[in-house]
Amino acid sequence: MADWFMQLGRPLGGAILCFQFSLFHHIGDAYIARGITFIGLVLLLVAIYIFLRHEYFPENLSALVAFGCVTLPGALVSAFWLGGGFIIFSLLASVFSVLLCQTALRKEVKDIRFYCLILTAILAEIASALIYQTGAMMFLVFAAVTIVKTLKTDDHLVSQNSIIYGGF
Repeated sequence: MADWFMQLGRPLGGAILCFQFSLFHHIGDAYIARGITFIGLVLLLVAIYIFLRHEYFPENLSALVAFGCVTLPGALVSAFWLGGGFIIFSLLASVFSVLLCQTALRKEVKDIRFYCLILTAILAEIASALIYQTGAMMFLVFAAVTIVKTLKTDDHLVSQNSIIYGGF
């Protein structure tokens, strides 16, 4: 199975999938691998909530959207179907990348910290793409949310955000 992922250009996705399947020898013991995917889903929910709160969405709306994102049919299938668990980790790496960009774009972040955050965000997004392509799409959705949200506040921020997020 790992060879198939290598041919598709998704070596990290294959590694995650092989790791999850190596955790059990009988189907009755698959709860550990499913538990890891479930923890990934919970982390994804928290990361999306944090992103939305940093974009000044109200608490209730942030919680509702985050909950909606992780309970979409694809996310639920990933939690219980072992073969799709790696998709959650692709999305998680992508949201982590967006959170790093969001932190780097704060006014108080300057100099070397800015470049370290952006470099780490780039590496996280590359990792996301090497797991599965849906991570890259998740990044674009959150980048669009950030840019649209700043349209109301500051033209300079819109151009800065567009350059940073567009660079990915």
